[in-house]
Amino acid sequence: MSTDYENLDEEEVGDIGWERTVRFDVFRLNEVVGRWVEVASLEEWVLFLGDDCAFSASAKELGVERGNYVVFRDDGLGAVRIGNGVGVFDLDDGRILPLSECPDFSKLFWPPPDWVRSH
Repeated sequence: MSTDYENLDEEEVGDIGWERTVRFDVFRLNEVVGRWVEVASLEEWVLFLGDDCAFSASAKELGVERGNYVVFRDDGLGAVRIGNGVGVFDLDDGRILPLSECPDFSKLFWPPPDWVRSH
């Protein structure tokens, strides 16, 4: 079966041509037993994942309503590629939204920090 790639719409191209983040599983290192253990919640913490870095901060210190989020760099949110895209994964409900739909977090990213900008 051959595919005519020139006639595909953006959604079809997104399905076949790009990686897409759909969820995160979060783990912490249990140093006592020397293995990674999955955590169900980050509680008050927000985890930030960039291309070359990762860090966390408390929601209170960030001035956001609550924690339990993963904020991550992603050029392929949904079927349409977004340059310098940032996604927000809510561990409570498993949804991923673009940064533009999360006002608490979007105000943290102007001007965009280095870890968000592509090289």
